[in-house]
Amino acid sequence: MKTMIKFIFLAIFIFGVFASEEEINQNHIEEKIRSLHNASFQNRNGQEIVTLLNTFKKDENDELIKFLMKGEYEDNATALHVAASEGNEQIVNTLLNVFDKEENEKLIEFLMKEDDWKNTALHYACYAESEGIVNSLLKVFDKKDTAKLIEYLMKENEDKKTALHNAASAGNKGIVIVNSLLNVFDKEENEKIIEYLMKEDENKNTALHIAAEAESEGIVNFLLNVFDKKDTAKLIEFVMKEDRWKRTALNIAAFEGNEEIVNSLLNVFDKKDTEQLIEYLMKEDEDKDTVLHYVSQQGYEQIVNSLLNVFDKKNKAKLIEFVMKENEDRKTALHYASKYDEQIVNTLLKVFDEEENKKLIEFVMKEDKYKNTALHNAASTGRQRIVNSLLNVFDKKDTAKLIEYLMKENEDKKTALHYASHCKNEKIVNSLLNVFDKEENEKLICEYLMKKDKLKKTALYYAYGYEQIVNILENKIMVCNLQTITQYFKSQKDDGKTNLGSIIFDDNSQGAKENILPFLIHDYNRENHKI
Repeated sequence: MKTMIKFIFLAIFIFGVFASEEEINQNHIEEKIRSLHNASFQNRNGQEIVTLLNTFKKDENDELIKFLMKGEYEDNATALHVAASEGNEQIVNTLLNVFDKEENEKLIEFLMKEDDWKNTALHYACYAESEGIVNSLLKVFDKKDTAKLIEYLMKENEDKKTALHNAASAGNKGIVIVNSLLNVFDKEENEKIIEYLMKEDENKNTALHIAAEAESEGIVNFLLNVFDKKDTAKLIEFVMKEDRWKRTALNIAAFEGNEEIVNSLLNVFDKKDTEQLIEYLMKEDEDKDTVLHYVSQQGYEQIVNSLLNVFDKKNKAKLIEFVMKENEDRKTALHYASKYDEQIVNTLLKVFDEEENKKLIEFVMKEDKYKNTALHNAASTGRQRIVNSLLNVFDKKDTAKLIEYLMKENEDKKTALHYASHCKNEKIVNSLLNVFDKEENEKLICEYLMKKDKLKKTALYYAYGYEQIVNILENKIMVCNLQTITQYFKSQKDDGKTNLGSIIFDDNSQGAKENILPFLIHDYNRENHKI
């Protein structure tokens, strides 16, 4: 009996020892996990994380993996998400090495985990431009796991972005990552890779839109070269895709002034695809801007030439339609170019042949939403040579149209002369007034000079402070006044006598007499004003 009791006590003691030792071990693991948590998500100390991970023994791996699988950080991110987003390759590789070969399924599950924004570690690695981390993540998948790997690449985050979208935003630095992502697909998986390229984010951007905006010529060319000759139709569909704002990659590249990307996109189309290429150029964004509006506004002369050279002689009508397109504000490319770029203005004007002069005049006379013509714009920015180019569009036989052009008032009732005076540009003022040199236009120049804007101010008002322009305008106005006096002098009374005698000998005509002396002094052209 005593022996039995001793045995029971001994068993209880041994069990207690083992139980307490197991409890101690568990507490020790929990303590290490707490330290790892702090290092991973609070201190963010890379070396400390690596050191702590290496302290876990093989028999402690199950607990470690349980911890790693949890989204312990804000936004439900795992330690792998955090390390990948910070581009810390050492931590990422240490985390991946926690899993043994026989735990590969668990490791793939670990990689597939998404945070609250539906980002995987691969999304973050691509965004961090970490080629090493991307390759480490992709190497986890064996050949037998290809389907899972493609599923991994295809994953979209909350913004519907794939890892490829993020890689494309990295500029030319991301080309190696893009290459790694696309090399996942075998040649026989061509349809799948095209599906991958065609994916759009929530703003309907493909990777091509994003690469064009990042001005990555390398990535753009890499994406375009994925398509075989037999996939030309799909390639054109890819290039034609519009984002949320109805912009193609061409619109974006043109806006950035990237000539190389623009040419790469245009070269997608063979000669037999000319109609589709013209359709591509004609595309309008949500503001009805074409690619020509973009480049004319930004002053990219070479791109303007590349776009216009797309049109053959047989497509001349389409070319003129392209050049004359108006956006939402009724602006043509000429409205934009006329503010700053003489070369683009001349290129646009040269689109029209001699026999298309009527169409050219229609183009030049177009008014935007605010009733501004290209002449208003050129005068307001002091571009004298552009003003002259616009005026030279009109032949002698088009004088009436030319004067109509000068007389045009914008929404503020300003003419080009108002702007030229305000800019204190003497040369532009002279160019505008010289249009009225002919005798038959003398009455019209008076009307032009006396035009008042919404503030009831003439061009002369805006010229004050610049003596040369004031003198030019005052002399022209004096001529107008003299014409009025001349007409009065020439008119006759009922008795057949002219009014001149009445004015000279009438003591009540003091005001009129005061006009006679200036008239005689300033009337340089006596033949025209002979009484």
